[in-house]
Amino acid sequence: MQNVGSIEVKRLDIVRLIEVLDVILSQVKGSSTYEDLKIGLREFDNTINEFAAQYQLAQFRFYGDTSQNEIKKLFEFYAQAYPELELRIAQFQKIVGESPFLSLIQNDYGDNVYFLCKNATFTYTEKAKQLLQEESKLTNEFVTYKSQSKVEWEGTEVAISKLYSYTKDADRQKRKLAFDTLAGYFTSNKTYFYTQLIQLIEIRNEFARELGFDSYVEYSLIKWNRIGYTYSDLKEYRDAAAMHFKETYEILFEFKKKNLNQEDITYYDNNYFRDNFPQLTDKNEKSTIHKFKTILSQLSPNWLAVYESMLEANSIDYMDRENKVNMGYATYVSQIDTPLIYSQFQNNDTDVRILTHEFGHALQFVLSYYNNPKKYFIEGTLDTVEIFSHSMEMLCLKDAQIFFGTDADKYGLLNYSGQLTQAMTCALGDEFQEIIYKQENLTIDSIQSVYKGLQEKYTGNYFDSSENDFYINGDRWMELDHYFNSPFYLIDYSLAIINALNIYKIYTQNPQRGIEIWERLAKNIAHLNYKNITNLASELQSPFDETYVKTTAEFAKNELRRLLESYLAGQTAS
Repeated sequence: MQNVGSIEVKRLDIVRLIEVLDVILSQVKGSSTYEDLKIGLREFDNTINEFAAQYQLAQFRFYGDTSQNEIKKLFEFYAQAYPELELRIAQFQKIVGESPFLSLIQNDYGDNVYFLCKNATFTYTEKAKQLLQEESKLTNEFVTYKSQSKVEWEGTEVAISKLYSYTKDADRQKRKLAFDTLAGYFTSNKTYFYTQLIQLIEIRNEFARELGFDSYVEYSLIKWNRIGYTYSDLKEYRDAAAMHFKETYEILFEFKKKNLNQEDITYYDNNYFRDNFPQLTDKNEKSTIHKFKTILSQLSPNWLAVYESMLEANSIDYMDRENKVNMGYATYVSQIDTPLIYSQFQNNDTDVRILTHEFGHALQFVLSYYNNPKKYFIEGTLDTVEIFSHSMEMLCLKDAQIFFGTDADKYGLLNYSGQLTQAMTCALGDEFQEIIYKQENLTIDSIQSVYKGLQEKYTGNYFDSSENDFYINGDRWMELDHYFNSPFYLIDYSLAIINALNIYKIYTQNPQRGIEIWERLAKNIAHLNYKNITNLASELQSPFDETYVKTTAEFAKNELRRLLESYLAGQTAS
């Protein structure tokens, strides 16, 4: 892999690049043979990747410090130019979708590309392009605003992201102060957050209508290439998940009451344990990065080799810095065969969760694309790629003592229970968006009311929020950036967790088979979707099968009970 730090981020000649794309589009449209079409596919993809590489690298560096004016200008340049490319990408997909060679495309490049092109029946207009540019501008303004937000903490100013590490303090009152300070920040900025969201919803819905859809809800099915299901199916899935997983909250609530010896569990009783959260044995970012090598060496020497090559390539940005965007993500720069991981370590258990999660993505990228002669036209579906990240978190749990020593069981409980609750909160987020994107005349009160009702449906509101109703009044959605920069993506996490839990179950019974399934799915990413996941791994099924969701939830809750009882037994013995 090429060293990311040595790569110069350049300002491409967008006019020239667009001209090249337009010539290729004309050639692809006029292809008289399948071989001519494939040449056009390669040329188009290579040109897009030339742009994508610079855009991805600019984002990687800008998010690392949003106060750098030069890289900020470069990132904004690419963000504003991207709608021009989106217009051409849509044209390209439509041309391929209308081609007489579409069935051959499916055979050579997979189901996911086939459905992506087959469903590209709409046409981008000049107005649609302008709306995309407006959306991009608003989103980037929001990212900059939040990354540079400061609050007062113990006599000094700290970044908002720092408060989340203070919510993991051993001192219960300090945790309360951190949660209350967070609530205060969002409440004082409430008008800004709600106004930004309402503006984005209006722009996105107008964009979708310009393309011929009723709203952005329907367009999102095409945008995220959701294969074989509609929002009617998603409703059935969300309701099934709420029915079968919601008990998780009650189980955890009862455990907290018993283990913390408290009758009233509050919003700041986010710790399950009497003494403290799981503590890293070495609170040092480089130590955490180094120790992950040991875990990977026990899972697979090939996986370790990928991680080591990423470290050599300087493609993991994990250090905390002033004005750094607080998020974790992974991407793949195909032009230089390099995956990137972006995060912000705080020297607590969240660092391990993010590292293992994002490495799951990075490894999938490598197995799916690296040294693959057809990688220039391979597509994954985002509702399935999250399987790799969530299952990687769980595959690493057995060796958690490498990070946490005697606190390994604590981390295992936090991580595993987090998978179950995330299945709920992400389903909640999807229903929240479906409702408000279809609602007319949105107001602060109407959005808040919708979210408050869904909190009750999915999470049960077991904790006592009488000291600060922010955590139950319908405002808490503001904490999640996905609503601003990745609309309708949240459900992908929930759907993926169902099969990630099953891969974990298989791995605990047969480690070799668990890893074999993981790699088989990654290497067949072009064909991986919920219509045919069982063809790739007979043990896995579609999350739209309610019986599968129910049996998965039963396994998951029983495993959670086992982990909780094991922890309590260990506490009694000690």
